[in-house]
Amino acid sequence: MTGDGAGFAMARLTPLSLLIVAACWLEPGGAPANTFRDLLGEAWSFELEAAPLAATLTGDDRFNDRLGTISLEEENRRAQARREYLERLGRIDRMALNEQDRITYSILERDLRDRIEEHELGGTLMPFLPDDGFHIAFAQLPSNAPFRDTRDYENYIARLRAFPAWIDGWMGVLREGVRTGATTPRVVLEGYEGTMSAHVVDDPQTSLFWAPFVDMPGSVPAPDQERLRDAGRAAITDAIVPAYRTLLDFFTSEYLPGARTTIGASELPGGREFYAHRINMFTTLDLTPDSIHATGLREVERIRGEMQAIIDQVGFQGDFAAFLRFLRTDARRADARGVVHREAHGWQAAVSLRQAAAPTVRRRASAGAHRAQVHGRPLRERAPQLDAAGLLLGEHLRAREPAAVRARVAHAP
Repeated sequence: MTGDGAGFAMARLTPLSLLIVAACWLEPGGAPANTFRDLLGEAWSFELEAAPLAATLTGDDRFNDRLGTISLEEENRRAQARREYLERLGRIDRMALNEQDRITYSILERDLRDRIEEHELGGTLMPFLPDDGFHIAFAQLPSNAPFRDTRDYENYIARLRAFPAWIDGWMGVLREGVRTGATTPRVVLEGYEGTMSAHVVDDPQTSLFWAPFVDMPGSVPAPDQERLRDAGRAAITDAIVPAYRTLLDFFTSEYLPGARTTIGASELPGGREFYAHRINMFTTLDLTPDSIHATGLREVERIRGEMQAIIDQVGFQGDFAAFLRFLRTDARRADARGVVHREAHGWQAAVSLRQAAAPTVRRRASAGAHRAQVHGRPLRERAPQLDAAGLLLGEHLRAREPAAVRARVAHAP
């Protein structure tokens, strides 16, 4: 859904944001170039206004007091606006642009087509993803919104107050998905209610949304701090908790029972067309599902042949299934797996540390320069330390492996 669940909205906005930045550094062009860049800027502003949470993440503060409108009618309006942008783009002579603008033109054209087709094929009716969703993206607001002064806090509270209407809009979209059969598979939604129930709390000060009020900056006057805390506490109690409870009730009583029991995208209404669209959108290639399946079968056959060649080369006594059991159970390979597993944990440590820090990252934009901070300290200063921690841990674990084990791994047949 393009109407803003910041997580997946940002995934779609990122290509456009890169285009805007690139366009700012291009040499001046003639009339076609100016027309094109004006259209590019207009399309970018349109997407930001449609997705205020994502706009906040880019450092654009113009819409920090709102969540945007979510409804079937609004989504239809946005799809039509994108068709008009695409039609205007088609009137610009691509070959009259310089090389960089031609690349940008192609990316913008593709992005608009993808969004239009996703809407027409019902993809916007399925905003629940196994690891994401509009309500999950909203819960990142305390980490993603700026909290520099009184106005920032008032904007934040306004968004908390707008949450119930926003949820009502999303439920309307989800109900249409249930009605038409365009839903997330039921099997992948098992346990998903926890992403909603976690925010149904009795004490507002235990809510994740209370975090910005715990340690308010000195730039917010003391009298304002008390007033804002009272307003924040009331917004969580009166808006956030009831809205998450409403969404939870809807999910457990309507959406989950009505979700499809099939799994494949081909089982959706117009599923084969939707699947083909998804393939093209994610691979940028004009491939059919059958051709991809055939490629997979060829790869399985190739890998199986190479494995069989190894079996023949080492003179293994037994069939292919016995060889697989040997690989899984032989002590020498177990040692190898242990080394690889423990080294992988060293790398994973860096990833985990980054992920643990992510909720405390607050993005800022000033004079066009973006800064990321973790507890007031620039993240870029900590990033090398996080990477180094993983690398050192990996090397430490490697060094602790007995030399005999490493030798057996290296010379195992």
